Amino acid sequence: MNNGLFYATHTELPAEKIADFQLPEDIKAKVQYVLTEWHVSDKNALVFVGSSREIMRIDFVTEGHGVQEIAFNPRVEMGDIDFGKLYMCIGDGAAVQLGYPQVVDQPGIFLEYYNTRRSIG
Repeated sequence: MNNGLFYATHTELPAEKIADFQLPEDIKAKVQYVLTEWHVSDKNALVFVGSSREIMRIDFVTEGHGVQEIAFNPRVEMGDIDFGKLYMCIGDGAAVQLGYPQVVDQPGIFLEYYNTRRSIG
């Protein structure tokens, strides 16, 4: 953590804010996964000193099969095309099991959003 940045996900009730990735209107969201970037101002402090910003918010049918892992590729080097890209392992929120297969029919939508609308790091 040389630049003082780290990333975390957590869940919130969908009534808190509008998601960047919403479910179709006829499907009720039970939970939202939120990706947050944290910036540590003082890495030596015993208590967190810094700031945060919300990167994205995603609606899910249930809390199952949600955001499983977030990680950077540990084998890339500066200058590699993959350098600085944050990967999110995301499930279907149990949408298919609950009868909503249409929720997962657009692979790559998160990557497109990341590449065009947000800057990480």
